[in-house]
Amino acid sequence: MVERASGHGAFNVEVLDLRIGPAYVPEHMGSIGDFADPTYSDPIVRKWNQTLKEADALLVVTAEYLHSIPGF
Repeated sequence: MVERASGHGAFNVEVLDLRIGPAYVPEHMGSIGDFADPTYSDPIVRKWNQTLKEADALLVVTAEYLHSIPGF
């Protein structure tokens, strides 16, 4: 998928692998702060949020489990 999307040439492709992202997000309404400019408590969550905020599109690729997405 990455090769095909990168070959299109109209946009940049970045892979965000959940295995190296925040495995558990211990945030709650009190630690998020202002929704317009969130201030998360964990630096990796802040970086993850900033990366998603800068994206124009997001494609989620997941396995199929019983004709649906797998649970966490």
